[in-house]
Amino acid sequence: MVQPIKTILEGESSEPIKNQFSQSMMLPLGRAKLRAVELLSSIVSLKKPAIINAASESGVMVTVLSLITSHPWNNVIQLKAHQIFEDVIGSEISKEEKLRFVATSDCSSHLVKMAQSPDIVFSTSGNRIRNGHMGFVIKLANLIVKMKGNYSASDDEQTFERVFSAEWEKFVEGELENSNERNSKNLGGRPTSTTSEDEETH
Repeated sequence: MVQPIKTILEGESSEPIKNQFSQSMMLPLGRAKLRAVELLSSIVSLKKPAIINAASESGVMVTVLSLITSHPWNNVIQLKAHQIFEDVIGSEISKEEKLRFVATSDCSSHLVKMAQSPDIVFSTSGNRIRNGHMGFVIKLANLIVKMKGNYSASDDEQTFERVFSAEWEKFVEGELENSNERNSKNLGGRPTSTTSEDEETH
């Protein structure tokens, strides 16, 4: 069941449309791909080892994360993708299988690359906002960081290093920590204004 979903997700996109932020042309995700991600989320939510392992072996999550990268403002696919990772990590499969699922998705490298996406600057006001997928990046990254507490390099060194690489740790100690701190300040009641410092809070 997983392979047909991946085939749909890898299919050609619809005709390009104009991006309202940058005024450049972009490819829409399309209804078929969105429904395919929703179906994938539904079957993974069953938390059956055979389904999760099939998804892991197929590499379908690499495709899903690539779509999030290329469609940063589609909140639905972000929510479904995050739910997939939550369901897998919260399932009763072995911790080795969970780590393998995250590793085969190339989750760490995708999140790091997404975090490096430049801010969007509005030409009229000069105000900046972060790319649309940054909320997804921070939320999923925090889930992966929490997951790390159950592992050590001695479990499966190659898989462990693929997920918790040096590049990943640099991201966690830099961008992720800074974003969490900014979000914590905002949730604590710190008002947002148009000053340069607050424009960096997303």
